[in-house]
Amino acid sequence: MSGAAGLIREIDLAKEIASLRSVLNLSFATIAEEFGLIPENSRSNAAFSTEADILDSQRRDGLRFYGLYVEGRLVGCYALAFKGGDESPRDASSGKISYLERLCVLPEQRHAGLGRNLVADAARRARELGASRMRIGLIDDNFRLKEWYLSLGFVSEGAERFPHLPFLVRYMELML
Repeated sequence: MSGAAGLIREIDLAKEIASLRSVLNLSFATIAEEFGLIPENSRSNAAFSTEADILDSQRRDGLRFYGLYVEGRLVGCYALAFKGGDESPRDASSGKISYLERLCVLPEQRHAGLGRNLVADAARRARELGASRMRIGLIDDNFRLKEWYLSLGFVSEGAERFPHLPFLVRYMELML
């Protein structure tokens, strides 16, 4: 996707991994600070991603990273992963599920509709790849972000506590 708000394309990790790591670290640092996240209590948070973490998530989870470029500069991104709908009986008949991960925009680029453009692009790509819905997990106490996802058509699908995280994870889903 391209236009006045920039170009969104798949990130070439072989050439752009350092830029991707920088965008992830800087973008997620604001959330880490707001919610008191540090590597010792939330190592998996993208604020603390290394280049090795990014490559591991690509291999382990099948993540595909997409970047938003404004004037040739990477200013935001997201990753998509897919599952066949086999994680619960309810999912078994409803097709492929996409997982939206690591959605972010650099702090100085926020509140200009770029995040909305990234979500729209992710939904379009997920649909084209055969997904019937897209899920995301976020910090349950991040009320501003939950409201934003609700405004985009996501619905709450419950929450889960993980022993290795200091917060409740809220799941949200968008029908494609």
